[in-house]
Amino acid sequence: PTAENLSYVVSSARIVGVTTLSVPRSPLLIGQHFDVVIIDEAGQISQPAILGALMAADSFVLVGDHMQLPPLVTSAAADEGGYGISMLKRLADKFPRSVAQ
Repeated sequence: PTAENLSYVVSSARIVGVTTLSVPRSPLLIGQHFDVVIIDEAGQISQPAILGALMAADSFVLVGDHMQLPPLVTSAAADEGGYGISMLKRLADKFPRSVAQ
């Protein structure tokens, strides 16, 4: 398939499944807009890694457990900067009534 064919398939698809890091980096996905982005295991994804996917949609759903494994951060500076706290955790702490059980 050509790049144009693949681009057409992605543009016309009702559902597209990708990783959060591929949305802002893949030539097939750059510039694409989605109605909703659903992010699984959102408690394990750092905020910088999730932002590209969130910016590609009008709304989003974060799925995961904010009380379990946090994002893996190996840099002390990044950890001190808050990179070890997921967006799911921050939102769950700020808006606890929005967390589904």
